[in-house]
Amino acid sequence: MVNRKSNYLQKSAPSRFVLLPTGYVERRDDHLPIPISEEDKENFGDDIEKVLTERNLPYSHADFGFAPDVRNIDEMYDEDLKHAEAYANIINEDDEVEVEGLGDQVLNCVESWKEAFDGKLLENIIRSKYIRPRNIQCSVIPLILDHYDLIVSAETGVGKTAAYLLPIIDECMKDKIKGEFTSAPNTPYAVILGPTRELVKQAFEQATKFAHDTGVSVAKAYGEYSVKKNKKEIGKLCDIICATPGRFLDFVENKVINLSKVRFLVFDECDILLAGDFKRVIDTALFGCEIQIAINRTTLFFSATMNDETIQLAKEYMRPEEILIVKNKVIAPSKKCVQEFKIAPKVGKFGQLLAYFRSELVKVDKDAKRLSPTFIFCEQRLSCEKIAYSLEKYGIPILPLSGLRAQDLREKALKEFRDNSITVLCVTDLGSRGIDVKDVDLVINYDMPKDYASYVHRVGRAGRIRHGKCISYVSPQTDGPLLLNIKKAMEKAGQKIPPSLIDCINTIDDSNTESPSLERGNNFVNTEGVLGTTNKVEESVATINVKKEEKSAKPQVFIKQVEEEKNIETFENVTEKHPPSSEKEEDILDDDGW
Repeated sequence: MVNRKSNYLQKSAPSRFVLLPTGYVERRDDHLPIPISEEDKENFGDDIEKVLTERNLPYSHADFGFAPDVRNIDEMYDEDLKHAEAYANIINEDDEVEVEGLGDQVLNCVESWKEAFDGKLLENIIRSKYIRPRNIQCSVIPLILDHYDLIVSAETGVGKTAAYLLPIIDECMKDKIKGEFTSAPNTPYAVILGPTRELVKQAFEQATKFAHDTGVSVAKAYGEYSVKKNKKEIGKLCDIICATPGRFLDFVENKVINLSKVRFLVFDECDILLAGDFKRVIDTALFGCEIQIAINRTTLFFSATMNDETIQLAKEYMRPEEILIVKNKVIAPSKKCVQEFKIAPKVGKFGQLLAYFRSELVKVDKDAKRLSPTFIFCEQRLSCEKIAYSLEKYGIPILPLSGLRAQDLREKALKEFRDNSITVLCVTDLGSRGIDVKDVDLVINYDMPKDYASYVHRVGRAGRIRHGKCISYVSPQTDGPLLLNIKKAMEKAGQKIPPSLIDCINTIDDSNTESPSLERGNNFVNTEGVLGTTNKVEESVATINVKKEEKSAKPQVFIKQVEEEKNIETFENVTEKHPPSSEKEEDILDDDGW
């Protein structure tokens, strides 16, 4: 067993430390300026030095007593009420859902909430102004209520979170009435895992809203939340726990969370959770600890970007009666977002961004509060700080959000963005997954992402309750292959190709795309979605048997690893807050586990 207490100061630096690319550095009188390069001066202008010298690097870890502020129930219902009319219009644009693996069985979709739920849960749904189930919910909800293991791939912004939360809450209520489950401290009925703290907190808040006055309790667990306070929360009642992998493993190992009664296990953004170190952390928590997760459970996988590898990994956790639900055969950017592409060399790119905002300010009579709510995505954590402070100088209400910042600062930025106290949020890919801010009208890719899947998720931050727009600044040196993947996916989805995308592809020299494996955009080249064009996935989708058989969903490869190693020393390398190897390190797997 790893002694975490003795390593805590080293791995989770308190607020007197800041995180630089070289590691943690002690703050001296709160005066540690943001580093400025000659390239910064060339890109942002000579006065950038003055702007940034007046600013300091943010502290990288919340105080040890930090506890997240949670929106109250009325605030969340008021938000739903505010967007009720727009929501009623946008749901008619959802694509049809295909269900594979049913065999000769007929899926009885739910056409109204009353067909699936009643009582207080139904009241909460109605109060949320959800007029009817969306297409993905029509298919997924009855299958979860029938306890099928599911892999669900659906485009961004179509109600995936509610699709799994509502039936889980309903089943928990019913099992309590039947006496098949009794709430107990530290003993969840359902576990929901997410890759980022922001996504986990969001799932927690939505679960709390739906479960209000139903007798179903909801708890959260993620990094930088005071361990003492977090244990106290879970030590009450925690029928549903929303957690990041690192904190989840720590609590399971130390018997703060007892998995023996779990009936539902959810992987939200499963393509991230099943990749690399996250998978090992999760496997250790589920199968490598003294008290392992219940065998007779329902396991659910959700993401907007699913490929063959993710499906095969997901099957390791599932029972034979797997169902594959596909939104469409092509993983394409949201059709509710108009996409625009602009060639922008690295030096001079900020000038284009500034010119755009200046033109937008003219349209709103220089009232910056009337600017469209906007996400600006960039690749580097320090870039978030530099872009935000530089735009702020020109009167743009903006805050940065990245793994460089402590959790309290991150949550404060997101709250101010939701409340319209600021209109622009400058983020790394930390904010690309699942974050649901309904007002967002515009996404700007200041830097293009490294892979196609990330592009899809970024675009999906806009166009959630009304049509939005995405502007991408394209590098001629690196982004050619990614642009080709975007074009290919849009063609297969039957979407109109933006003229600006074709212009950018034609502008980029052919030599930049001769060796696509060395360029951006090739980490996710299977844009044909879950079904693909081969028989490999079709063969993996078994016909559902009417009579379900119990089977241990424990990865066999992992069992062998645990038997051979008998320790988890590599956990130290997984859950510590890694300092980036360079400023360009991507920033999505941002969970320090504590």
